[in-house]
Amino acid sequence: MPLSREKLNDLHELGRLLESLTSSAYSLYLLGQEQAAGEIVGTVEDLVEDTKGVVEGLRAPPP
Repeated sequence: MPLSREKLNDLHELGRLLESLTSSAYSLYLLGQEQAAGEIVGTVEDLVEDTKGVVEGLRAPPP
C-alpha cells in the first residue's frame, strides 16, 4: 500500500482513538469499575492489531 495522506490520516485517527480509550479505561479503573475498564482494554487490544495492519501496509514496498 503506497504512502498516502488518507492512510496517514487513518493511522492518526487510530492513534487518537487508542489514546481516548486508554484514558477512559484508566479513569474507570481508578473509579473502581474494573470490569468496564477491562472491556475497554479488550477493545484497545483489537485496535492495536488493526493499527499494526495499517502500519505494515504503509511500510510495504509498492507493488
